[in-house]
Amino acid sequence: MDRIADAILECGGIVKPPILKLQDLDKYEVISGHLEYYAAVRVKEKDPRKGEMVNAFVIAAKREANVLEQVRLLKRMGGDRTPATTPPTTASDEGERLTNLEIRLERSINQINRDLKTYQEETDRRIKGLESRQKEAVNPLDLLNRLSPEDLCVRLKRSHISGSEKLAKAIVDARTKKGQFEDYQDAIAKVKGLAEKTMIRMIDSWSRSMT
Repeated sequence: MDRIADAILECGGIVKPPILKLQDLDKYEVISGHLEYYAAVRVKEKDPRKGEMVNAFVIAAKREANVLEQVRLLKRMGGDRTPATTPPTTASDEGERLTNLEIRLERSINQINRDLKTYQEETDRRIKGLESRQKEAVNPLDLLNRLSPEDLCVRLKRSHISGSEKLAKAIVDARTKKGQFEDYQDAIAKVKGLAEKTMIRMIDSWSRSMT
């Protein structure tokens, strides 16, 4: 392992980088190339600064199945083949290899940034959803005083109240002509066709739906 780590340090990167899956902001899972991963860990122990630059191929969770299939096919197709003979490495080859390592590293960083952006956007959507639900968590009297006829009709239908469209219009008409409702009894008195039993059902249903 020390010899592998020394070789990685000498050439500035791993020729065959490990494949990692991003699980969280700073947590990864090794998908393929466990030996290369432990070699990279040893490199970091030997030289922390250079160890931070060791390249890896980072994938998003949604691409894991495709990457594993690619690794499996490459291993199967190349397992019984005779290794090709390569010419001696020249200075230009070494420079090209370092350039390729830099390109792979840049791609890995870009992929990590894209995955982090996706993760952050999903987190932001969840937070906004929770905030939206909290904003809706108001008392039924407030809903009677501010919802449009269409929204009132939807809530009345969900509460299984008959004549929802007519009652929703009557509520809006009453608060427009006579002012907002001060309490539930005031709403019953002002809205034509709004009985006390209906009001109790509305309060019970709307309160439960907001918890």
